[in-house]
Amino acid sequence: MKRKAAILLAVCMLSANFSVSSYGANFSDINNVPWSGAVTYINMVSDLGLMVGDIDAKTGKSMFRAKDHVTYCETTQLAYALLKKSGKLKQTNSDMVSRWTQVMQGYNIPAWAYESVAYALENNIISLTDTSRFVTKKNGVVTNNYASRESVAVIFGKFLSHLYDVDVNAVLSFHDKNSIAVTSVPYVDLLSRLNIMVGDTNYNFTPKAAINRAETAVLVSKTYDVLKNNTTTTPSSGNVISGTVISIEQNGNNKLLAITTDKGDKQGFIVDSSTNIYEGDTTKIINISIIEIGDGVSIEYSGAKANIVRLVNDVVPSVTEAKGRIEDITPSRITLIDNDKNTKDYYFANEFDIQLDKKTISQKDLIDEFDEYILDATLTLDGSENIVSAAITRGKETGNTGILVSISEDELSVKADKNSKTQDFEWVSNPDIYLEGKESTVSKVRRKADDTTFYVKYYLDSKDRVKKAMVSEDEFGENDTKSTITGTIYAIDEDSVRIRKKSDGKRETYDFASKVKYYLDGDSCSFRDIEKAFNKEYLKDDPDDFHIKVYLDDDGDVKELYASLSSKNLEGKEEYDTIDGKVLRMDEDEIRVEQEDEKAKNYDIAKRADYYIENSKGEFESSSYSKVKKAYDDAYDDDDDFFVTLYIDDDDEVVKIEASPERDSYGRQVTGTITKLSESSITLKDKSKYDIEDIDDVKIYLNDSRVRKFSTLEDIVSDKDITLKAILTIQSDEVTEIEAYYYEVKGELISIDGKIMKVETRDENVIDDIEVKRLSIDVTGDYTSYRDMTAGLDIEDITVTLECSEDKDDRGKVIKITARND
Repeated sequence: MKRKAAILLAVCMLSANFSVSSYGANFSDINNVPWSGAVTYINMVSDLGLMVGDIDAKTGKSMFRAKDHVTYCETTQLAYALLKKSGKLKQTNSDMVSRWTQVMQGYNIPAWAYESVAYALENNIISLTDTSRFVTKKNGVVTNNYASRESVAVIFGKFLSHLYDVDVNAVLSFHDKNSIAVTSVPYVDLLSRLNIMVGDTNYNFTPKAAINRAETAVLVSKTYDVLKNNTTTTPSSGNVISGTVISIEQNGNNKLLAITTDKGDKQGFIVDSSTNIYEGDTTKIINISIIEIGDGVSIEYSGAKANIVRLVNDVVPSVTEAKGRIEDITPSRITLIDNDKNTKDYYFANEFDIQLDKKTISQKDLIDEFDEYILDATLTLDGSENIVSAAITRGKETGNTGILVSISEDELSVKADKNSKTQDFEWVSNPDIYLEGKESTVSKVRRKADDTTFYVKYYLDSKDRVKKAMVSEDEFGENDTKSTITGTIYAIDEDSVRIRKKSDGKRETYDFASKVKYYLDGDSCSFRDIEKAFNKEYLKDDPDDFHIKVYLDDDGDVKELYASLSSKNLEGKEEYDTIDGKVLRMDEDEIRVEQEDEKAKNYDIAKRADYYIENSKGEFESSSYSKVKKAYDDAYDDDDDFFVTLYIDDDDEVVKIEASPERDSYGRQVTGTITKLSESSITLKDKSKYDIEDIDDVKIYLNDSRVRKFSTLEDIVSDKDITLKAILTIQSDEVTEIEAYYYEVKGELISIDGKIMKVETRDENVIDDIEVKRLSIDVTGDYTSYRDMTAGLDIEDITVTLECSEDKDDRGKVIKITARND
């Protein structure tokens, strides 16, 4: 998902002083609104500086984006900004943000929202439970979640609750009032009474619907008018709450005491030196160190400050059970649904264990199982109703199969068979998508599906939304999941691999299919490469685990194998298009680059893009966005050009940027191992791909000798026993020169003439001009020296592996030989 160029909220509202400007008339999309009446409100909040737009990176025009949804963080920010602008905030302390920073970092709250979220936490407008819903993180991707109309009403209502009476016994008259949570009713009632949020023309509140920016503009405008006319405030009084202690953490010089109430809400309170801590209803003062997790406490508080804490009962170990079908599962909780369709959340304790059909599994494995099967659970709970163990029974598989009709960011359309009607299903947030057994994206599947019939196996949640979809050119059998096995290699030979599985720690052998694709560290390779790398590590005194992921075919045989010493390198690397040019503008989300003799273009930068800067030796060192941006800014200030090479993936996003601050022209050289070569392009081992406009115009060299026929180099590149490296000269994004040299050669040694060796590969390519750097070269294997090997050639068949130099003066010359007699 592309990130917007600027945050849509007026974060500047957090400043004490600001000037109001008129923005509304300048929005280029002001007519793209859900209803015409929204324009008036959009102009109002824009003129007030409460909601502003952003600048579209491609057009340079100001956009309001009225139909975009609003997040929890943005809602909190707006409510806070409204009170601050109208002077209606409660009194705050200067250290308010610092007291809650650790908590907010733990819940991935963005820094721009710290002040508003800290205020909300400080004044019990939101609880820790609420805060955990603001932002979610899955597979390293942080998502700011959208707020529903009900959630927005509660947040705004609580922000206003110190100014207006809240009726805790309120009764709503909306037709869909039964869809509104009981705890939300008083705040929905307050906003309804103040005419801030009302129902639609059918008098429905639609509490679960997401709220867009146009609707929010109306809400903000009306709230501002209400606050402007309010002249009195009601001071907050002390409150009392009881619950069970779930954590006690250091928070600066204070303590953060978190409890869970009988209703399951989590609430946090600051305990400082002025807080009195008593034993029960007595006046006996105790130290906070006596309070433990699981203890019952009663807290008298003002805002988030605990004035008095009473230890009601010491922790008494108690164990209860909860049974039901799993409705949802996350890394922090399990949601069970009972026979009456009632749901309840249970949170994991600090330590817990999970068993599936009496076998111990990890939490991640349980989440994977939930994607595909009905699961019944018996949860063992501690005194705080946190999960200490879970006994899971697997039911029937929940997957459906069919023909893929279409796929988009919004929905998946399928047919059960070619004669059936098309069914449309919405996605859950962050669904799991696989293409031919590999993790994929909607856009990648859509591109592939344009030309081919695809089949899909999809899994629905209780609301008939797709939580997982597996797509393949092959039809899915009843139990076919294109299964994947991960773990570490225990043993491997040409027929099979024995894996210590990550899921249960057990060792299992998997046979190889007739054709297997092998990958080492993400790069395509041969079985011998895998075997050699594994044996090299295995023979060490203290070997590291050799990680493996295999994809199985319908017969359960291995069809693809990925191996690496790093568990993060168990996927094939994509090929990247490259763009070389001069930077005209850049930020974290986008870079504008001008290629030679072409118009400048904008390119979106992936969230996890890699950055490199070229050093004085011409080598690219790992860097960061901030360092590359600073180098660009320095060049810009000195009126110097700043050149980069962009690597672009299949989603048209920049995944790698190589910056060359010292370059002063468009032409450049790149070095790498050649993996693919055709008359139209050349691909290097790092998956960078370079176009060739006319092969006849490209100068080609091999070990400094001119190559007249392109097919000569093409044959060598395609030979699995020969590894070639090359220095490519790039002009106007086209290859103009290839300086190739031998990096590794394997084959049968045919003859030796002084320093010149002749070798024949298994593909029957004969290399008759490969030169050793010196006669005293390092020789290992069945021979101890170059002379010994030369003498042995007269009486024995010898196979060799030749390793060649990369040094400028000796490129392609042999520097090490491993020789074996057959």
